[in-house]
Amino acid sequence: TNLCDQFRIYGSLDLGAALGILPVALFPLASLVYTNANKRWSMVYLALLSGVTKVFQSAFFSSITVATNRTVPAEMRSRMNALGSIGAGLSKAFGPLFVGIWMAFCLSLDTQDDSNDKSLPIGSLLAWFGIALVSGLIMFAVLRSLQERN
Repeated sequence: TNLCDQFRIYGSLDLGAALGILPVALFPLASLVYTNANKRWSMVYLALLSGVTKVFQSAFFSSITVATNRTVPAEMRSRMNALGSIGAGLSKAFGPLFVGIWMAFCLSLDTQDDSNDKSLPIGSLLAWFGIALVSGLIMFAVLRSLQERN
């Protein structure tokens, strides 16, 4: 891809991880501008942010496949890809479980008794920042491990 040509494989991995995962923490900002008059702008903001993160997540996952295939000998690539598939399956199984528990805990921190209360939703912000932080740390740890092996 053009991203890999311009930044090389590990640069595109870093960029994909940074711009594909970390901006997830910006999603709760839409709730600050969401009113009856601003519904359209809030939705535009969410659509653009979602689009940007999906593009860079796609770049990350395609680059990580290329990078991991380069770290093993050719005769071991099928085993490495099988382990990668198992890891992806486990993350799809357990990720929603742990994130659901985290979200339920964080959202229980917000107590808005008054419908006119426009205070900052601390639980929502904590939840999204926590998800972005943990995801970002995992991705950067994987990237550093791949760079050391290559």
